Amino acid sequence: GGDKGVDVLNSNRQKEFSLVHSDNEINSLAGNRVFAVLEDNEGYIWLSTEGGLNRFDPKKKVIKHYYHDVNNKSSLPSNNIMNLFIDSSDTLWIGTDRGSVQYLPKSDDFVRIEELNNYEIYNMVETSPQTYWLATAEQGLIYFEKKNNRIVKYKHKPNETNSLSNNKITGIIQDNNHLWVLAWSN
Repeated sequence: GGDKGVDVLNSNRQKEFSLVHSDNEINSLAGNRVFAVLEDNEGYIWLSTEGGLNRFDPKKKVIKHYYHDVNNKSSLPSNNIMNLFIDSSDTLWIGTDRGSVQYLPKSDDFVRIEELNNYEIYNMVETSPQTYWLATAEQGLIYFEKKNNRIVKYKHKPNETNSLSNNKITGIIQDNNHLWVLAWSN
């Protein structure tokens, strides 16, 4: 991620425009520290920032903001958006420093995944439909089966050589035979 917004380049690799935060501009990012950028199947560009979630419409050049609202359970659990992920059913997942939510396009709001509350979600992969691995800030690696809400936590155990090397997991990548887990060193 960067801390100066996002530059958008054209096909000639020339800067066409930038998306940045400005206190006085409604059509600006919710924050300049951008953690993730993702395009959904509707063509919207989603940007996660420390100040909220942003949905950019590239046709209209308009940014819509989504924020945490303590009085609305259908809002984001936090404005610190760490990760964006689209699963095999085209569902947008948003990882925050206070759990994960799914975006509901018909109602333009979110459903909280109660089993994942209070985890700082850095990254996420889907290994089969409705089966996910989540990288967390301090809770290690989480295996989550959505269909039956089953969670298994994998943590560092100092005396076990086959355990994770650290509980701060910053990334996950899956190839044909392995799950690659990026652990942060203290």
